Amino acid sequence: MTTVNVARQRKRFSLALIAIAMALGLSGKLASGAFIAYVNPAGNGNSFAGGPTGLASMGMDFDVNSAITVTSLGAFDFAQDGQFLHDVVVGIFDRDTQSLVGSTVTFSTASPGTLIDGSRFISLSTPLQLSSEFHGSIVAFGYSSTGGGGGEPFVDESNNVANWTLNDGGGLLSFVGTSRYSVTSSLAFPAPDLFVISNPDHARNQFEAGTFQFEASGASGAVPEPGTVILWLGALGTIAASRFGRRKK
Repeated sequence: MTTVNVARQRKRFSLALIAIAMALGLSGKLASGAFIAYVNPAGNGNSFAGGPTGLASMGMDFDVNSAITVTSLGAFDFAQDGQFLHDVVVGIFDRDTQSLVGSTVTFSTASPGTLIDGSRFISLSTPLQLSSEFHGSIVAFGYSSTGGGGGEPFVDESNNVANWTLNDGGGLLSFVGTSRYSVTSSLAFPAPDLFVISNPDHARNQFEAGTFQFEASGASGAVPEPGTVILWLGALGTIAASRFGRRKK
């Protein structure tokens, strides 16, 4: 086989493998990594000073549209310095049963977790699997209004411009909008925040408090970018064509 024909064979193999990749959807949109549901930005804003005194359990509601794996739980760190004024305990509750699902994590000055923007995260020792149609609430205990309760300060939309954002992971979640707030002695399922209900002009997801990281169930971390996959396939095609050419020759 001539050098020209070998080159042609290599090109045909590469193009064929790229076509296969496109047919399989490898050149389309690929999921990668974990998403943060409630994204609390860096910076502390104005801590909330209008609520009842005492430590509170604060929650925000969400629905699961397609099965997810929760990999870590997060807590808003008001000063982003790892110095929590009170231990913050975070967990996920089933809204239908009002019961805790999976394990909780505790943020403290001694164990502050990893800072991402305005929140700190601690990985779950056993990732939490949430099925489609699960109705949940991410709840954090240990926050309090400024000047009352000695808890970690939180930020509330009622006296701030809401600068936090939501990430549904491409439709994996729906954010119901209901916020929850109850003065409690420990982590508990809180009642709906009546202020939010009676003031529909305010943000539905009211607090910078608890959050979580999640990914589609079955995901195994970062996925190579489409261009990288195609380059790999092209390289394999070149190798295969080269070997095929040598055999023919």
